[in-house]
Amino acid sequence: MKPARSKQNRGVLVLLGTTMATGSEERWRGVRRRRLIDAAARVFAARGFEAASMDDIAREAGAGKPTLYRYFAGKDALFESVFIDALDTLEARLDVAEATTSGHAERLLAMLRPIAAMFREHVASLRALSDAASGADRSRRRILRQRRGHIEVRIADVLARASAAGALRIADPKFAARLIIGMVWSGTASAEYDDEDVARAVAALFIETGKADARPRPLVRVPTINDAAGAGGAAR
Repeated sequence: MKPARSKQNRGVLVLLGTTMATGSEERWRGVRRRRLIDAAARVFAARGFEAASMDDIAREAGAGKPTLYRYFAGKDALFESVFIDALDTLEARLDVAEATTSGHAERLLAMLRPIAAMFREHVASLRALSDAASGADRSRRRILRQRRGHIEVRIADVLARASAAGALRIADPKFAARLIIGMVWSGTASAEYDDEDVARAVAALFIETGKADARPRPLVRVPTINDAAGAGGAAR
């Protein structure tokens, strides 16, 4: 005769099996969603938001359109997921950059590298987002401003700590951080320079000009037409 507890054990096993199956299904859904987002990111980067279609994305992902719509309500929702995912990835890379560097110059450069890479990868979509005016785009622009503001705060914190340590002389770290982000954006908008060139150039500019022992150069007055006229008169 089987022990009375065998029924209970079977129930536990069934429950455990169901839980494992559910967990496996959720993991698979997560993997598939990840693949769809990655495929969409590649299509948006290559074609921009307006030119990209759900057919293009489904083809890139090797999936059917019904699968896309099972995970995302439409192109707007998919773009927003790609966009937020890119910002989340950037934040994680900034965490690593801060945690694995010690010197102020090294830390600033390490943080500018992933920022440059993110701008370059999503430049077409970010430009489209800046120019668009729909309600969905306004919502995404608001997200971009909030997240960009958070990134600026992180850069400003690096500059403020360097200034407090006497390594840099930065009067307004927050404004300097905004300039840095703008310069990285401008640099990555051109195919003439790669991400590393842009990150190094911007970091070097602020590190060298902001050094505490740097001395401001004397202002040189720009010659005017009156100077030229005066010089001509003296020659006569």
